[in-house]
Order: sequence, then structure tokens, then C-alpha cells
Amino acid sequence: MAVDLTVRGQAKLDEVAARLAKEARRFQRRVSQATKDAVESSYRPVLVGMTPTFVPNGYAAVLAPSLRVATTVSFASGRVTARVSAPTGGKFGRDVRQLEAGSLRHPLFGNRGWWYRQRVRRGFASVPLRAIRPHIVARIDHELAQIARDVERG
Repeated sequence: MAVDLTVRGQAKLDEVAARLAKEARRFQRRVSQATKDAVESSYRPVLVGMTPTFVPNGYAAVLAPSLRVATTVSFASGRVTARVSAPTGGKFGRDVRQLEAGSLRHPLFGNRGWWYRQRVRRGFASVPLRAIRPHIVARIDHELAQIARDVERG
């Protein structure tokens, strides 16, 4: 969509610049919100549902309730970041980064004197995210189309 704009005079230019800046912020807010809604509404259920395929069933039941997903949208780089954490459980929370790498550290039958590393399937957080990527892109595309319609209406 092309827009031709002719502005005469400093006051009018300042007014147009302010309106464009306001619309740019509104655009970013809408796209950010649509992206966050898409990720957070669909990623957590998929992540929780796929957890037993990556970690032992007993641990999956303990891990799933503590999972949290936070989303960041960067317009400068065009990147969406989903940060998965499990802040509850243990002194420092659960080590999601190690789970993503394919390693689960746990005590021997609850005996905190003996800790073991167990190999688990890699991609605990990234595989479910890749599974819902088309849904996220479709939500963003839908919001962009809605914004275009709003702009065309004036």
C-alpha cells in the first residue's frame, strides 16, 4: 500500500510527525499483544502436553505445573523470544536450560546426598515452539491484515 503525503509548513510537519509516531507506537502495541497472546495461549498447553515425551513421566507431572512462558517482541530485529522457566521447585527453581540441552539432574529416590544426571531427549522447550510456529505466524498475519483494514478506513 502506497501513501502520498504533501506537507507545507513547519507546524503542519510537526503535527504529521507526531501523528505518525503515535500510529507507529499503536502498531507496535497491537502486533506485540497479538504475538504474546498467540504464544502464551497456545505454547503452554503444547509444552505441558509434550513434556512426558521429553522427561520421565514422574518428573513431567512435577514439572508441568511450575512451567511459565514469557514473550518478548523486538521490532528492531524482527524477533519473537519465548522464555520458558520453572521458578518453583527447589531452592532456585528447575533447570529448564539443562532440560533443553538433554540433561536432567535429580536425587537418588529423594536422597539429596546422591545426585545423578540422566540423559533425556533434547529440545524440551524448542520442539513444542516449532510445532506452534505456524499458528503464531498466522495470528500475526491476521493482526497485520486487521491493522491494514483499520488504516484504509482512516
